[in-house]
Amino acid sequence: MPSSSSVMRHLTIAAVTAVLAVVTGCSGIGNDPPAPTDGTEPQNEYWVWVSGSTGVNDAGVYGSLGVATDSTTPGAREYPVSWATPDGRLWLFGGEGRDASGTLGRLNDLWVYSPGDGRWTWIKGSSMVNASGDYGVLPGEPGSDRTPGARRRTSSWTGADGRLWLFGGDGFDAEGTNSRQNDLWVYDPQIDMWTWVAGSNLADDPGDHGEKGDPDPGNRPGARRGAVTWTDVDGVLWLLGGRGDYDDGDEITLDEWNDLWTFEIDSDDPNNGVWTWVGGDDTPGALGVYGIRGEASAANAPGARRDSVTWVGPDRTLWLFGGAGYDSEGSASNLNDLWQFDIDAGQWTWISGESGGGQASGVYGVRGVAAAANAPGARRDAVGWTDQEGTLWLFGGRGRNEAGAVVNLDDLWAYSPSTGQWTWISGSKSGDRPAQYGSKGVPSVAAAPGSRRDATSARAVSGELWLYGGTSQIAGGGSGLKNDLWRYRP
Repeated sequence: MPSSSSVMRHLTIAAVTAVLAVVTGCSGIGNDPPAPTDGTEPQNEYWVWVSGSTGVNDAGVYGSLGVATDSTTPGAREYPVSWATPDGRLWLFGGEGRDASGTLGRLNDLWVYSPGDGRWTWIKGSSMVNASGDYGVLPGEPGSDRTPGARRRTSSWTGADGRLWLFGGDGFDAEGTNSRQNDLWVYDPQIDMWTWVAGSNLADDPGDHGEKGDPDPGNRPGARRGAVTWTDVDGVLWLLGGRGDYDDGDEITLDEWNDLWTFEIDSDDPNNGVWTWVGGDDTPGALGVYGIRGEASAANAPGARRDSVTWVGPDRTLWLFGGAGYDSEGSASNLNDLWQFDIDAGQWTWISGESGGGQASGVYGVRGVAAAANAPGARRDAVGWTDQEGTLWLFGGRGRNEAGAVVNLDDLWAYSPSTGQWTWISGSKSGDRPAQYGSKGVPSVAAAPGSRRDATSARAVSGELWLYGGTSQIAGGGSGLKNDLWRYRP
């Protein structure tokens, strides 16, 4: 669980702010907006609005390639991917959003944010939407003109060497076809070049599972979107599930998958490697096999799903939460099941959450107090990260609130692997809440990113969370695309 000092900080700030509200007649500090009044606020002091607009649907301000200014900034977007590199910088790629002219579409722009000067720099890709990919001739050849096509719902990893990897998603191939992809790319910040590593340069490639557990150069996951990833302690890239096509010989269907893959990077040629299908099914639509809660089994497997949240544990374990997919009863809906995968044993353990019965509502308990009964509601398109103490953090997404309504969520949770309990840290039980910005760069008890889905996040080497963009609530109702950047310090 979060350290006792961390939880006490949250509770102390809440208590002090309540006293200030009684004495001064306000619920914020300085020029901060008033805190919402549903009994779940104020937010903790550690959310900080760092960059971007308080509005929605902003166009990108690109400037010149490689040149940072005070005004350059990515446009508002959902479903981008991001990485944090060991030098402390935050990287952002693609998504569905607004280009330099404000046009909505798929993006392939690569940006970097430097916390030292608070500036964004446009590094690669187009300033306009719906650009095709430039693959070069053969995989494994870096080039200054290489770039993935515009896309959203891509999967990403940060390599052990600080290079940036991405796979698939919905977007544009080498010929300008807009559909699902299975191409694997790596970007090397040291040489400022993309390399097409594996997969097809054309959309809708069915892939080839090969034999389970057998690495082969012909193996590759099929084209898909919304798959989730891990980078383990050995630098191996892991991929699970997503939504993609399946051709059974009679018809082509689009469904969720639960296949588990590894990509091992060639130690002699870091722009090459091999895929191995290591678990799950080679057909889509698999139901979850939960077994007994807390007990590992070779038969256990999460159901087919997409848009889940993942974490890497310190003890050679991979963690998986929720997403949209199949439970044990065949219900296709948002999920709130928590799973652990033991890399060495090759087995899944169902840890918590529901195994069936439809979408579970959130059980919040008391803010800042861990309890066995606590559980986040079923959701997809949330974000997560792991802090330096091994706590698993979860924020937002689209799913069930405490009352069981499907909303955009703004709740922040922490899960302690050592105690096996969830703690509701901050945010509301109700969802559909607009952001509270306060002053840029200034921590505030009232500052909070609000309810949002389809955002992207990355963990800095310092243990902080970076949260960017997504679809967020607007004061007065409705939602829109964001380009705001937030920092959270546990």
